[in-house]
Amino acid sequence: MCAKIAIIGFICVLAFQGSTLSATAKLECYSFENETDIDSFGYTDWYQTSPGYRSSCSLKSGVIDQGKTSSIFKDVVGPANVSFYWRAEEFHNWAPSVKTDIGKFSFLVDGNEIHLDRNTDVFGWNKKEIEVEGGKHVLEWRFLKRSIGRNIPESAGAGWIDNICIEKNILEPEPKVPEPEPKVPEPEPKVPEPEPKVPEPEPKVPESVCDYYNKTTYVDQYKFNESIYIYRTIKEAIEHVEENGTVIIRSGSYNENVIIEKSLTLIGTEELNSIIHTNGTGVLINADHVTINSIAINEASTGIRLVNNKIGCIISNNSISDCKMHGMVIQGVETEVSYNYVNNSLNNGIVLLNSVKCNVYRNELNGNVEHGLYIYSGNKNFIDNNYIRESKAGIRLDHYCDGNIIGLGNIFAADVQCDIVCSNNYNCYATSLPGMCGPSDNEVLFDAICLRCDHGKLGGPI
Repeated sequence: MCAKIAIIGFICVLAFQGSTLSATAKLECYSFENETDIDSFGYTDWYQTSPGYRSSCSLKSGVIDQGKTSSIFKDVVGPANVSFYWRAEEFHNWAPSVKTDIGKFSFLVDGNEIHLDRNTDVFGWNKKEIEVEGGKHVLEWRFLKRSIGRNIPESAGAGWIDNICIEKNILEPEPKVPEPEPKVPEPEPKVPEPEPKVPEPEPKVPESVCDYYNKTTYVDQYKFNESIYIYRTIKEAIEHVEENGTVIIRSGSYNENVIIEKSLTLIGTEELNSIIHTNGTGVLINADHVTINSIAINEASTGIRLVNNKIGCIISNNSISDCKMHGMVIQGVETEVSYNYVNNSLNNGIVLLNSVKCNVYRNELNGNVEHGLYIYSGNKNFIDNNYIRESKAGIRLDHYCDGNIIGLGNIFAADVQCDIVCSNNYNCYATSLPGMCGPSDNEVLFDAICLRCDHGKLGGPI
């Protein structure tokens, strides 16, 4: 876990009204990887999340309704230099070509908004630096969710901050130093004879856990340097990263089956040039709180598989293509599946298997032969703002699902043979159609073009 860093240095001497002052620069940095960093900002609805700027943690704005703001404040005494990294989700994608402005991220000093340049790096982060004048000031980071008169999820739209650094200049009187005595020249030291050359030491073998594990490891198929934690395979990088650490995969093609059995974040390139090729499962997750972001997986049996109802995983911004079975199989609790492209699977795009309270939103599911999304015995899952095309059925609920909500924002292309299919269930209903057979209280919150029941009794609205 990272702690708050305080560095005192950079001493210089200034003349000020006849006296001598010492200028000391004090640097405080906050990386939000422990509660102490967050508490130093006072009460706020912002919360710790992952990933951060080239690390595992950052601070995310609170969940708010339309027309509301979420802010975090920091008092600072100038003169000081302030820098921080930020990113924001300010637009909502109703479909691949339909984008709506839903929010705004702002930075303010004493209530005055400061311009932010949106020049993101490959990880989606922006850097801001500003000089603060002398005196007391209040810094504010704010996210506004606009009122757009259209239903969007509470989780849509947010701001993130990380690596906030405040450098203060402190002037202190410096004691007067007496004039030194005249220095007597010392005899020049005798130059020692060169020592005999010592053979190069053998490669270092890890002597402790600290030598073996690191908070962040890297994968580069063209470069290997174990001393700075760069490995040629994803497997080696995962083996050497700490629990809750981050593995960053650089551009390249990696022919391996990835197995994750500890909490971590796996990040590829924003351009989706970190590609996994395999005939088996691309990424198998068997741990809580795992994040998979910006990875491409091609021609696997199943692209990503989460097993054993693990809790709190995030699968986002990935591209999965041409799988021989399914794009994803999710057997999880409170899993987020968002902004993924799942294309041309021979069976289903995404499968929720015995999953509970999962959020599946803003995914593009294209050309998956059987179903875009298949829910088997899933409960209390929320499905919204997904774009589905070229499948026999858009969404199928099967085998006694309960309490699932199919939201207003899902879009089914005309080439989907049937929007919603429900089988082996009962008491499922639509809000505007005669109903469909299925589990108790599964809600379809829009006018489906096709609402079909394969087995059992067709029920009406409750």
